[in-house]
Amino acid sequence: MITDIALPNNNEEEFIKVAKELGLERIIFLYNLSDFDKKAKANFDQTRQKSQIFDRDQKSKEFLTFSKSLISIKIGVICTNFKDLNKSLQKAHFIFCKFEHEDIRNLLRKGVHGIFEIETSQARLGKDHTHYPRSGLNQVLAKIMKKNNISYYQSFSSLLNSRQQSNTEAANLLRRIRFNTTICKKYGVEVNLASFARKPNDLRYFVLNEL
Repeated sequence: MITDIALPNNNEEEFIKVAKELGLERIIFLYNLSDFDKKAKANFDQTRQKSQIFDRDQKSKEFLTFSKSLISIKIGVICTNFKDLNKSLQKAHFIFCKFEHEDIRNLLRKGVHGIFEIETSQARLGKDHTHYPRSGLNQVLAKIMKKNNISYYQSFSSLLNSRQQSNTEAANLLRRIRFNTTICKKYGVEVNLASFARKPNDLRYFVLNEL
C-alpha cells in the first residue's frame, strides 16, 4: 500500500490534502503519548463532526478510514522513554520509538512496531569513530529487533534537514543510515523508508511493508 508517516502539529487536514495530491493510499500520524488521547482524538472527532468524511474502525482506535477520499488514516504513539512505552503498551497503541535514552534495550519490547531517527541523537552517540560510524545500532540490538519483530525505518526528513545544515552533516548521517541498514539486513530485520514529515510538503510516496 502506498503510505507515508507524518508528525502533525494541529494540521492533519493539510497533510491529508497533500497526501491526496500525491496519490497516497494511507498516511500514519504519530503523536507523543501526552497528546495522543486528548489531542489526536479531539482533532479527528472534530473533523468527523464538521465533514462526516470518515468512519471509525470499531476494532481498533488506531485506524480511521476516509471513505470519500479513499485515504486510510492510522494513528500511533512516539515513545522515547520507559514510562511512556509502558503506558502505550498497556493501551495497545501503534508504537514507534525514537531513542533518547542510553539503555535502549528496554525500549525494544514486544508491541513496538518500529524505530526511527536513531542516528540523529549526537548527544547520546557522540562523534563517529575513525573506522566505523556511531550509528546507534549493533548486532545485539538487531537480534533483539528480529526476535520482537521490530522494523528499522530510515527517515527521509532527517536526510533533508541534514542537507540544509551542511554537506558534511548529510554525508555523516547517510553513512550511519547505511551502516544500520547493513546490520539490519544481516540479521533479518525489516527495513523501510518513510518521510516522518513535520510539514505537509515534506510528504513522499513510499511503499511500506508490514503496515
